[in-house]
Formats: sequence, structure tokens, C-alpha cells
Amino acid sequence: MTTKQQLQQQLTYAQEQLMIADSMEAQVRWGIRCDQLEAGIEDLDFTTAQTFNVFHRTWWKKNPDWPDGREPGMGRKTYLAHRVTEEEARAICEEWNATHDPGHLSRMAEYENQEAGQ
Repeated sequence: MTTKQQLQQQLTYAQEQLMIADSMEAQVRWGIRCDQLEAGIEDLDFTTAQTFNVFHRTWWKKNPDWPDGREPGMGRKTYLAHRVTEEEARAICEEWNATHDPGHLSRMAEYENQEAGQ
């Protein structure tokens, strides 16, 4: 059983106890316990959430022998942010791409899973 499953099991029990508590003291005690367990589950979700790296690079390289003077070829990654959520990564890319001209070599911001960029 994972830690998260154990916390969820404990939370279910605490919620049941809260529902049947027959005194204000017991309700407060079980209510606090429920809050603590919910916070623990939330913290666990945050620390195990997928994170992303944001970077920009070109998609073409110069080559005068090719049509339009460029050939397909990904450039070096220049990182803009590390360990951000996917929502944050998407927003960073959108802002960067909206405020920077991609130029002839199509320099664009993108993101990757944190594990891929290590």
C-alpha cells in the first residue's frame, strides 16, 4: 500500500469518526485530524507531481545549398525555467513566443518533462 493510499484510508476513518462524534471535543479533535490528513495528501500530490523544463531553440540550421538557405536541424536548448508545472510551462512558452520573433531559423519556446531534460 502506498503512502497516499494509507493517508486516504486514515482520512476515511477520521471522516467516519467525525460524523459519529457525540461531543464537541470529539468533533474538534476529528475535524483537526481530517484537516491534517487532507493537507498531507495535498503535500504528497505536490511533491510527486510531474514537473517540466522550459527552453527555446531553433528548428532549422543555415545551409546555403538548401532551398530558402536552411535545412532541418534542431539547435541547442537554452533553458528559461526548471521544475514548473505543465500549466506554468505552457504559459511561459506562450508569453515567450508572443514576445520574440522566431526569425529565419524558427526559434521557439517549448517544454519537456523534467526527467527528459536532466
